[in-house]
Amino acid sequence: MTLAVCAAPAQTPADAATRFAQIRQAAVAAAPSLSRPAMRTPGEPTIPLLDCLDAGLDLGVGEKDPDSMVIQVAMEVEQLGQSLRALALPPALWQPLLDGMQSAAIEALAEPSTRGAAHQRSVERLSARHQALKGQLEQAAVRHQRQRRGPPVVLQDGCGAGELPVELRTRPAGGRISYITLFRHRLCEVQRIPPTDRQRCRGWVDVVKAQEFLSGQYAYQVRWPDGQLSSGVFDTRPASVVDGPADDIVRIELRR
Repeated sequence: MTLAVCAAPAQTPADAATRFAQIRQAAVAAAPSLSRPAMRTPGEPTIPLLDCLDAGLDLGVGEKDPDSMVIQVAMEVEQLGQSLRALALPPALWQPLLDGMQSAAIEALAEPSTRGAAHQRSVERLSARHQALKGQLEQAAVRHQRQRRGPPVVLQDGCGAGELPVELRTRPAGGRISYITLFRHRLCEVQRIPPTDRQRCRGWVDVVKAQEFLSGQYAYQVRWPDGQLSSGVFDTRPASVVDGPADDIVRIELRR
């Protein structure tokens, strides 16, 4: 028997706008620094408009996540607004550009769900439009600061970093670990979906490998041999990094 695979129906513009607002709210809940202006490097005269934001590194959202680019846009729209307001730039200069970024993301969410090449084209369209709007925004901010002889601005300073191999252990040994990005956990809360409902709150992963490549913060559950559950949040960023024979390994111990 042959089964036809069809794209999921498109969301209405109102549904897509609500979902984008939920994504933005969950991103701030998982990464509170988004609600503050970008950090200025001590001693540097130039003011950045964005921190080194990355949906993968900051929120643990993988490239295969169908909403990864939309989530990236939501993060940047949130912090750009904070930075531009802190600089006291006229809203008429930048608000239409931020609105354009948000509209592009909402339009992407409203498209029928696709996979493969069709989905990649949709992501590339959103990325290209977002990058173009960010370029226009930077040019407008730089020009305005020059005209009023204010401190120089730049869209973003140089960024680096990446995922690291992470070893998750339990104490006592024998616990079965499951985790979900803190962003997805917060998004389910915003959508009033119980985060522990693994059928509806997507993103839970059962640890089956000795090492996982992770970055950012994660909510977790440990089921112990006696059936009891422990839960909490672990953060791969400040964790102790131990020099291994080939790579740095982040070792995280989850205790009962």
